[in-house]
Amino acid sequence: EVDLREAQAMTAAAIGELPVIIRLPLERALELANPVMEAGASAVSLGPPRGALPTPEGRTISGRIYGPAVFPLALGVVKSLAGMGIPVIGAGGVYQPGDGEAMLAAGAIAVQIDVALWRGWQG
Repeated sequence: EVDLREAQAMTAAAIGELPVIIRLPLERALELANPVMEAGASAVSLGPPRGALPTPEGRTISGRIYGPAVFPLALGVVKSLAGMGIPVIGAGGVYQPGDGEAMLAAGAIAVQIDVALWRGWQG
């Protein structure tokens, strides 16, 4: 797990002629956004959160969570970051045009829609 100083150091190392957008874990975005912006980032984007599920065999698997269920969490983080004056690219659970519109209305400067590119808009 990356600490604040590491996040700042990695951001500062990436700064050059082009804008740097730092992808932050959704669950730590509010904590890490200001430090990476102070280190020179142009904007932040949101990475998928982690979670766990039981398998039919009774084991637990863990990993990144994707899908429409992530949208309410991501939208809340976008709204909070935008309210702090952080340029944020809305991402996470955007499966319908209205989801993208809601991200923009919450203050996102852009919206990441990768799943829609591959599967088309749902709904």
